[in-house]
Amino acid sequence: MEEFKATIQQSNTMNQAAMDHEWNVLSKLSYDGTSPVQVYLDRFNHHMRQIKRIDPDVEDEDLRMTIHGQLRNAKKPPLLGLDGERYMGLETWLGRQPSVDINTYEKLSTALKERYGGSKGKMSLEVVLEIDQMHPNWKKTTLKEFFADVDELLGTTTIEDGFVIKALYEKVPIEVKEELRRS
Repeated sequence: MEEFKATIQQSNTMNQAAMDHEWNVLSKLSYDGTSPVQVYLDRFNHHMRQIKRIDPDVEDEDLRMTIHGQLRNAKKPPLLGLDGERYMGLETWLGRQPSVDINTYEKLSTALKERYGGSKGKMSLEVVLEIDQMHPNWKKTTLKEFFADVDELLGTTTIEDGFVIKALYEKVPIEVKEELRRS
């Protein structure tokens, strides 16, 4: 009987050490919104699964608050965020979210993916750069064909019209610009 008690106590000690290790590693993660969020979430989810394997009773709220505490504004913020718009730090973004939209781990994770590049669609900055790299041969390409190509590039990406207009204005022939000015 003593051996059985000793084995259980040793197992509990090992589980507690493993749990402490996972929480320690998890607590050192942070995310600032300057890279796609999926890498951060993959790391977080790996350690979360390890913790839940040891203690299946871990509360969703503990996980949500752990992520909540790891979201930081970048120390050197870039001019543009991952979506091609003006960069908004994670702490700032988080403070602007309605609490009902981020009140569970799943909702917070989904909101982060939507805002910080977890989706597979093109981001607006990528689209503007692709438009900028277009060099149509105006002797062979009609305006209708050119704008069909642009429309295909835009796809379902939400992008501010001003960026598209500026990028397109530089591509359109002088004759067309003159015609647009007259009308």
